[in-house]
Amino acid sequence: MNNTPEWKPSTKIVGGGVAGAVTTIVLWLVDELTPLSPPAVVAGAISLLVTTGIAYLIPSSPAAD
Repeated sequence: MNNTPEWKPSTKIVGGGVAGAVTTIVLWLVDELTPLSPPAVVAGAISLLVTTGIAYLIPSSPAAD
């Protein structure tokens, strides 16, 4: 049995990271292209909620034997 750690990120981690980046870009576009300008605290909270929700919905990678 091989006990060396796996350095590849899991699907949940990648999904959460991508969701956070996309949310940040979308909120920036909303700020630039519309008269709406959400406060930084609200933008951070929205990003956190979207990231957590996506990471929750993505199933875990199967465990390696």
